[in-house]
Amino acid sequence: MQTMLNHRPFRAIAERLSKEGYAVLRLDDRGVGKSSGDVVNATTATLTGDIAAGLEWMDSVAPNIKKGVLGHSEGGLIAVNLAQNPKCDFIITLATPSYPGDSIILQQARAVTTAMMGRFEGEPMQKKLLEISKSELPYEEAKTQLTTLLSDQLGEQFNLPIVKKQVELQVETLLSPWYREFLRTDPTEAIRAVNKRWLALNGEKDYQVLAKNLAHIKEINYNAECMILPGHNHLFFECSTGLPQEYALLKGDISEETLKLIVDWLNSIFP
Repeated sequence: MQTMLNHRPFRAIAERLSKEGYAVLRLDDRGVGKSSGDVVNATTATLTGDIAAGLEWMDSVAPNIKKGVLGHSEGGLIAVNLAQNPKCDFIITLATPSYPGDSIILQQARAVTTAMMGRFEGEPMQKKLLEISKSELPYEEAKTQLTTLLSDQLGEQFNLPIVKKQVELQVETLLSPWYREFLRTDPTEAIRAVNKRWLALNGEKDYQVLAKNLAHIKEINYNAECMILPGHNHLFFECSTGLPQEYALLKGDISEETLKLIVDWLNSIFP
């Protein structure tokens, strides 16, 4: 039941698919609603297992019906991972990363900062932070290195309590189990191994998972059916700039063009 800046794109997708006669199973994330499980230490691999359990349940109640996984952003990586599951017959991915995680984060930072400021002078620092975060260093050692790096950059400002607290929160995020695994993940082989029907979509103005990720998917797996949506952002809205700051200003949940592409593709493989 995820809500992103007052937008509910997954509800909109589920409602349209249900209206078109497709059964939809949606799962609350760990720690949301009545879902339990360890949220703090959950990683993409953990979440992949959660969705695999959903596939197993669907197969138990409807064993003779074709089933697929639809995922957005990280959810697209989960869909790619599950394409090898015998219970999965097709996948649909929206804005799925196709480069290693640390490259994705750097692409985001470079694209957003350059669009807003005209340049990206923080790239050397960003690379140093990512290198420490994705390393196999124990938590405390990595925490010390990150804190030292950031405090040196901030100089006297680091002594301000509010700044010190912000740095602590940033370091905690950089060293979370999910983030460290994401930085180390290279989806190339999983993408190459997909041998099920696959619709892959990306917004032309996506600044979080750049459209070049879609072209990269096609290079790795020629059978992926890739489509760019002109003028669309990471949330699959028609937009002006595509920058994250614009998200809250947009109306609705997801574009009609996106919904129609998904439905038309499904109707084409299940006539």
